[in-house]
Amino acid sequence: MKTLTVIDNNEITENLVNHLSPLGFEFMHYTNPLKAMDNLEEIRPDVVFFSAADFIRHWKPFLIVLREICSRKQTLFFILKGSTFDFEEASKASHLQVSGILHESLTDPEELDILFSVLSKNNLFFDHRLTRRYLPRAFDNLDFIFNHPRSMKIISGTLVDLSPGGLSFNPDNPQLTQDLASEEIIDYCSLSIGEEILSISVGVVRNNETLAMRFENLPDADKNKVTDYIQKSIDRALKVHSNAIH
Repeated sequence: MKTLTVIDNNEITENLVNHLSPLGFEFMHYTNPLKAMDNLEEIRPDVVFFSAADFIRHWKPFLIVLREICSRKQTLFFILKGSTFDFEEASKASHLQVSGILHESLTDPEELDILFSVLSKNNLFFDHRLTRRYLPRAFDNLDFIFNHPRSMKIISGTLVDLSPGGLSFNPDNPQLTQDLASEEIIDYCSLSIGEEILSISVGVVRNNETLAMRFENLPDADKNKVTDYIQKSIDRALKVHSNAIH
């Protein structure tokens, strides 16, 4: 997908590339908004990331020209804000129906989830949240424990990440799991996800204190529950933010 960046800060541009180039996004970089504007007819990008932090006076005329060439469905327009993007500017952006306003650092996992969701809903890529590892947030209700397959001791710890294919796990006491070998099957496991507890089996993929595990013969119904929980991460994040505001 053709992605146009109008950003003066190389570090911000490189951060965007790191996030999106693995998903098939191809980048054209401009540090001069007027030159980028002159080439819009030729480029006709699928996505534009425009730094309001670098060019606070240019994003509105740029967007107006863009919309004369490409509709909202044809080209998404994201504003990258700094610390000085005030309420008035945000209101103008909302009125002009920008696709999103993101902090230029792109370090907020919830903002990244929203970005990927917008890109996916506009068919710019297959929603990578279905296959990528989901990192639990403070508002999530996720937990994982299992019985050691030989000693039968209960192994507790911290769920590091989760996907429909497996999970990573940091045991509270790595000495209790140091003998678990790659490809070993662990049958007695419990995955707490939302309001449900799933009884599952896993296979050890790697054991370097952090255990990487794949689900073994996970029923479709349980896989759908994991997938659904990951997909609804944005809804949970927005609910937490809404509650905090009120």
